[in-house]
Amino acid sequence: MPGNETTRAAPPARLPAAAGWRQLPCTLALAGVIVAGFLLPYGHDAQRLLELAFLLLFGAGQLAAALAGRAGAWRGGAVRGWLAAFFVLGAISAARAFSPGHAAYEVGSLLLLLLLACRVGGEILRDGARHLLWVLRLCAAGCAAYAGKVLLVWAFALLAGVAPAVEELAPGFSNYRFLNHAQTISLPLLALLIALERPGGKARALWIAVAGFWWALLIVFGARGSVLGLAAGALCAGLLRRGQAGAVCRALFLSALLGAAIYALLFVALPALRGLAPFGVFTLVAERTGGDNPTSGRGVLWRAALAMLEAQPWLGAGPLHFAHYAGSAHFSAHPHSWALQIAAEWGVPALLCLCAAIGLAMLRLLQTAARIASGDARNQAMLAAWIVGAVAILVDGLFSGLIVMPVSQLLLALYLGCALGWAGAMAPAGAARPRRASPAASLLAAALLAAALAALLYAPRTGIVQLIAAGQIDSGSVPPPGNTQHPRLWRDGYF
Repeated sequence: MPGNETTRAAPPARLPAAAGWRQLPCTLALAGVIVAGFLLPYGHDAQRLLELAFLLLFGAGQLAAALAGRAGAWRGGAVRGWLAAFFVLGAISAARAFSPGHAAYEVGSLLLLLLLACRVGGEILRDGARHLLWVLRLCAAGCAAYAGKVLLVWAFALLAGVAPAVEELAPGFSNYRFLNHAQTISLPLLALLIALERPGGKARALWIAVAGFWWALLIVFGARGSVLGLAAGALCAGLLRRGQAGAVCRALFLSALLGAAIYALLFVALPALRGLAPFGVFTLVAERTGGDNPTSGRGVLWRAALAMLEAQPWLGAGPLHFAHYAGSAHFSAHPHSWALQIAAEWGVPALLCLCAAIGLAMLRLLQTAARIASGDARNQAMLAAWIVGAVAILVDGLFSGLIVMPVSQLLLALYLGCALGWAGAMAPAGAARPRRASPAASLLAAALLAAALAALLYAPRTGIVQLIAAGQIDSGSVPPPGNTQHPRLWRDGYF
């Protein structure tokens, strides 16, 4: 591709902290909420409450802006059209679902997450991506703090001479797989940060260590989907960008090697000196992969989703309704595949609309390569990181609940927003700049936001009351399957 055009994104600027906050208020707030999600002492339900509170606050702010005629409008073109069709089909599916209120929650929450990503993208765009490094550093600091929590558990276990349960090595997450989903999205961001930091600097060494420990945890947990997604992302970036993706791919590869060494030392060798078996479940990966159940039970879930799809192919069973209809697959409230989840719950046409939007967005992302100078290492690294992240999310999401869990949902919004804003900053002048919405568009936006907020307030209300009144957030003491007031937004939620 051409490589001598002038790059539009500005280099990192040194401005006072207050100026940075004024430039990226929502972006930095989102990054802060993600960090808080990692550090909460409770698990999934507390993380969901945090996500709900942030989305309600964000949605209320957007509603106020729309009512005041200050709503922005993106020139999204065909991507925006396909996404609009996706949400319209979702709303129709929700209206005819077994529990329309709960189905509306799913549609409304995903809509607010998309609007949140657009808001982040608008801030990054107006800032010219100058302070994107701040966002990456804040997220990386959260990863470092969480690594400290894990090391405390590891140290106490080693001193006590007792091998910890694998769940104890993912403190604050109800299931270590939920942490893996977040790692799939955050590792490409860590690799980008490593590529952007000054070579030989202390900060870069710190982030390499954090990324290495992040990889070590993937090995500890035997996270096959995450590793497969990240490997596929790095391969695609290498094939598409070749040497221009070298900085990000090297950061991923070297941190993975460091992670293997950290795993061998901290989780195998040192426990062996104490007479303990290796910490984690990595030693079971070969048995799980080559045994009688290589999909770890996902085959049952996928067959249940396909049966739902066969029964209602056009509009699906209704968003959030997999567990209500899954029958024998009741041990999981989602099918562990974003494609099957959308198809079974929203219908095949909605899935096709979503795939069209993703495909066009990826194409536009790749088209930015023609506007990056060959010697512009900063923006070349960013493009490579967005490619790695997109492929990793799509591939891992085919085998996991990445689009379901609260921390990974917020990370997904952050990734999309950063990629969207950066791509806009690389576009020709005025081509992707946000503009003020018309009065009619502002009124429509206000109506949609009001509906989304109402859905977010309606569906969780009973679960929140039950959890808080009982003082058992994330304890597992929740209504059994068949309770129509406890959907999958909670830890053990079903219909």
